[in-house]
Amino acid sequence: MDLMGKCVATKLYSFKEAMYQLVWVDGMVEEYDSIVHNIGWDVVLRLEDKSVMSFRWLYKVKQAA
Repeated sequence: MDLMGKCVATKLYSFKEAMYQLVWVDGMVEEYDSIVHNIGWDVVLRLEDKSVMSFRWLYKVKQAA
């Protein structure tokens, strides 16, 4: 296990848990900024006959191969 895995929980189950650890908050901010910078979405009006795509945060430390 790498140093990162020893410092923080390697897997969380909720946003509420993540908010108590600064390293997870920093990761979420970095991910959000990356999506915005790379124009990862467009805000559009919802069409009545179309469904909305949902998402959720996954809290897991990626291990190097």
